[in-house]
Amino acid sequence: MQKMIKSAKIFIRAIPSILLFEILYKLIITAIALPALTYLLKWAIDISGVGYITSENLFQFLTYPESLGLIVLILIICSVLSLAEISAVISGFAMLYKKKNISVFLMIKAGFKSIGKLFRKCNFILVFYILLILPLTQFTLTSGVFAFVGMPSIQTIYGTASNRIFIAIILFLFLISLLLSRRIYCLNFFALTDSGYFESVRQSKKITEKKLFSNAVSIIIWGILITAFFLIVFFAVCFIISFAMKGFSEPDKAFFISLKLIKTVMKIFTAVSSVFFTPMLFAYITTRFFYETDDDTEIILPEPAEKINPVKIRIITFAVFALATALNYSFMKDISAENIILNASFLNKTKITAHRGFSSKAPENTEPAFSEALEIGADFIELDVQLSKDKQVVVFHDKNLSRITGNNELLKNLDYQELLELDYGKWFGEEFSGTKIMTLDEVLEKFGNKINLNIEIKKNGDETETAELTVNLIEKYNCIDSCYITSFSYNALRTVKKINPDIKTGLIANIMTYGGYSTLHDIDALSLNKKFVSQNLINNIHLNGKRVFVWTVNDRAEAEKLISMGADNIITDKPDMAVKTVSSKSNEAYIIDFLAKIFNY
Repeated sequence: MQKMIKSAKIFIRAIPSILLFEILYKLIITAIALPALTYLLKWAIDISGVGYITSENLFQFLTYPESLGLIVLILIICSVLSLAEISAVISGFAMLYKKKNISVFLMIKAGFKSIGKLFRKCNFILVFYILLILPLTQFTLTSGVFAFVGMPSIQTIYGTASNRIFIAIILFLFLISLLLSRRIYCLNFFALTDSGYFESVRQSKKITEKKLFSNAVSIIIWGILITAFFLIVFFAVCFIISFAMKGFSEPDKAFFISLKLIKTVMKIFTAVSSVFFTPMLFAYITTRFFYETDDDTEIILPEPAEKINPVKIRIITFAVFALATALNYSFMKDISAENIILNASFLNKTKITAHRGFSSKAPENTEPAFSEALEIGADFIELDVQLSKDKQVVVFHDKNLSRITGNNELLKNLDYQELLELDYGKWFGEEFSGTKIMTLDEVLEKFGNKINLNIEIKKNGDETETAELTVNLIEKYNCIDSCYITSFSYNALRTVKKINPDIKTGLIANIMTYGGYSTLHDIDALSLNKKFVSQNLINNIHLNGKRVFVWTVNDRAEAEKLISMGADNIITDKPDMAVKTVSSKSNEAYIIDFLAKIFNY
């Protein structure tokens, strides 16, 4: 316990420098590594001929020499980067322990020194040792970033595993801890002395003799304490959010607002834990290391270079921070906006589209329906557009106005001002009486930068002209990354791509096909009637590099089936049901259960 208390004190003293190092290091590494690994994966998939990785062809992909080579390369890179991070952190704590000034520059220097030592005789085997301990330190490097872009980390896999698998994982981690406990100080010797890998192992074994079990247990207890700390803080925040929402909103609204906020908090905590977990773990190990080693053990710490102007250091640090942040943001935005497609089912999460807004809660294609969809956490809003008589792009589904307004007129025969005189909400309920028709211009202004949009061009007039005007409006509001334009009309989509190839398009298909549609140019997605969707069809479309949207899915069992089949986007009149279903299929399931108990929902 005394060692744990001292470890905590050392960690608290080191927080400023360690935190700055971890943030800079992770930003720089992820800014370079994530795009590089993404394109390496796409390259390996392309040359393997697999096209899109699913559970059915994963083994086939892994048997290709190029795929195996890529996996080995990725593991080696992760190991080397982890060595640099761990060595820097160990050196930082050693500086404090030896009462020397700690600095980010010296920590970076220590990390590079360890990488350099790898290329001495027989030291490269350390890479494989680090691969063994990576499951214990997976909170390092990119795990927080993966969460931000919706990609699964090992924590996510733990969270979605069955109870038996979870227990097996825990036992596996315990066995690793037990087997490696005599090498517990190997990295400390490697980073802080001139010893090579095998000499570091020998010295570690020497001072841990007869402490096999106690070392493993103490490390696991420390890891549990760290994890418990983050979980306690996380759940405290969850309680505050949920009870605050319960006091100010209706139960169903409070449920989904809380869910959105807690999911954001979970991403933040994952990122924060990725910054703090490794330093907290090695603060303890390094403290034990200095307790166990003799005073005559020669510790080699990086020496500061000649005096550098602190203003220059701050400017360089800020410039690196700003550049790395910008690169990370750009990459994450491209992933979230589906500008970069990850051709593997396990890297993609099914998105939810609110069909004509939350159309089972408010009148379709109106501002109330769109606001409700945004509030409950849908990923997309689907809306229909066509032209009025005076060429305004208005949001409406039918050719005839009678179903919604009671006015038996074709929409294309009325000017926008005439359309404004009609009531588009009273048919749904008296509380929506007076709701007006929206223009696409208004939708983009109010929602374009808040939620993704699936804009369907109706074949109720000149769809080519509608496409041109729609593209102009999307460009006007700079919503290119957040919009799909979809239509039954392939000509309309070709027009879109001709004007602006960066706008994503989707062809709506009402029949089943394995060939024709999925190989068409000028489309990025196929939007399919749920009646005709099969696993083979989804796989075929993915193999052709396109997304799969499925409509209109209002049943939970159907939604669960489509999620398991790898559908990229579910279009539904009940986005509340779909959001809960998708969340319950991920490591957010316990949040759903937690909120359901609080709100009795």
